[in-house]
This record gives sequence, structure tokens and C-alpha cells, in this order.
Amino acid sequence: MEKTYYFYDTDPIGHEAYDIAGEDFAEFIETCCRYCETVSFRIWEQEVKVAEKLKPYRIPKPEAITYTYRETRRDRSFFGEPDVYPDIRYYRVCPELCALLPQIADHLFQWIDGWGYHHPEDPVFYRSDGSLFFSLVIHAGKCTLTSREGEDVSRVVSKGHWLTEGAQRYYFYDTDPTGHETYDIAGEDFAEFIETCCRYCETLSLRFQKPELRVLWGPALEPYRIPRPEAITYIQGHYYHDLPQQDRETCYYRVCPELCALLPQIADHLFQWIDGWGYHHPEDPVFYRSDGSLFFSSVIHEGECILTPREGEDVSRIVSKEHWLTEGFQKY
Repeated sequence: MEKTYYFYDTDPIGHEAYDIAGEDFAEFIETCCRYCETVSFRIWEQEVKVAEKLKPYRIPKPEAITYTYRETRRDRSFFGEPDVYPDIRYYRVCPELCALLPQIADHLFQWIDGWGYHHPEDPVFYRSDGSLFFSLVIHAGKCTLTSREGEDVSRVVSKGHWLTEGAQRYYFYDTDPTGHETYDIAGEDFAEFIETCCRYCETLSLRFQKPELRVLWGPALEPYRIPRPEAITYIQGHYYHDLPQQDRETCYYRVCPELCALLPQIADHLFQWIDGWGYHHPEDPVFYRSDGSLFFSSVIHEGECILTPREGEDVSRIVSKEHWLTEGFQKY
């Protein structure tokens, strides 16, 4: 039985950038090498020198491999030149290659000729029967890991931001697509929403834009404040770049019944969790499960929220209310 996992280079609304880097990348490569015999790369003309480091492991394309990249080209017609196509090369997986790859680039999304990097592109790992274990298109920011029974990928996919096929995302925006109608989750609906988040999560984070907000709300929230749990790798980005760095702070809180009851007392409308629009509250509530994964995330000033329940997490009463959208919907 196969199970497929997905990794994207941003969150669904494009505000948070994700990557697999450093020790996590080395562990990811080691896992790929454990179950695979071949890796391929796209080599553009500019990366030939870098690809020389891989030359000792280069092999002809194995007959068992029938998967071929969707064709990629660089359109040069504007310059009156022929289009440019990459060379797809195959390499024998071995301990030496496994050790070499993180030395070339130790971030997954640095395996590209672009964005300031000049590396071979799109590492794809194949099993001995030619089937795909891991595939991706870096410039599109999409990766797929397909494990079979007996292939242990738990340490890789337990890190933040991996999604499974069963994961369903729901979106809530503060306006309709035309911007004429305003939406919110308020009153009893907000209390029920908070209770649902608290049922499945262990940690809440909030952002404080100014020291005055910490003075205002800190005493009420302080009994529940904790250091950032090690399992949490998602860091809420910040878009108020004109504020001094010392005035920005993301705080983490232990989810418990007392905190669950306190939150609607601070603000009982979801889009009032902001320092702005006439409100002076902590911003951007984000709820995390015990493994550090995101259950609910928000960027309140953008009017965008995402709820990602797993199998067994009942959010039906929440998303049955008006204005929740599923993944098939695009706001713009």
C-alpha cells in the first residue's frame, strides 16, 4: 500500500516560505538514498561545472525508469533565438553521493538555476524497479513523496508542513471575492470555533506588534505563556516592516480550558484579533497540534485564515457555517 505526502514552498496564501534545510535536509536525503537506487537532475548549460562534482556517479538512464519530466524549456523567442532545453542526467545512489548532495546545497528549494542559485535542478529519486519515491518541480514549489509499506518516512514527514492526501483545507476570508460583503466569525460561533481549536491543539501563538500591547494583555495571558515548543518549526512572518525588530514578538501559550474561556473575553470576533482598524489586540492566532503541525493559521490584516483538519478531527459544525470555502475555490 502506498501513501503520498506533499510539500509546498509556501503556505496556501503565499505569505510564509517553507523549505527543508540543514539537518532536516540531510536526514531527508539519507531517507531517499535508503530506499532508492537512482537520482536524476535537470542540468542547464550554466550548471555544467557544478554537475562535474556529480560525474563519478553518472549512469545511463536505467531501463526500468519510464517516468520522464514534463518538458521544461526556456522561451527565447523574444530574443529571436531557439528555445533552450535542459539535459536530464541520472546518477547511481550510494553513500558517497548521499554525503555529497547536502554539500552542494543543503536546502531543498536551492536545487534550482534561479532565485540567486546556480545548481542542478529537481532531484528525483527512483526505486530499483524504476518507480518514483520522491519527485518535484522546484520552480513550481511542489514536491511529492510516495512511500510503500516497509519504507519508514515518519521522521521526515513528522516535521512541519508535510501534507497527506487525506488533508482537507478550509479557507475563510473577511470579504466576498468582489470585496463588497464583509464576513467574520463572531459571538457564539467564535466561541465554538475556539473550543474546536482547543480540542485538537496544545499550543497557541499570538503576535504583539508593540510593547504597549504586551503591557495591556500580558497579565491576562501570562499564566499560560510557554517557550516555543521544539516541535513547532512554523514561524509566523511579519509584514509591518517599518516597526523596529525589538517591537515585534510572537508569544506561545499552553492551550487549556482556562485559556479557551479567556480568548473570547479578549475579542469575540476573529477579525478583531489585530492592532488596527480601531482594535488594540494581539494579532494572528495560530493553533498547533502536539506534533507542531498547523491546525489553524491566520493573517488577520490580510483577511485570510486556513483550517486544516486531519482524519478524526471533527470540524463539521464550524465549516458548515456560511462563508467557509474548500480547496477548489480561488479567491482571485
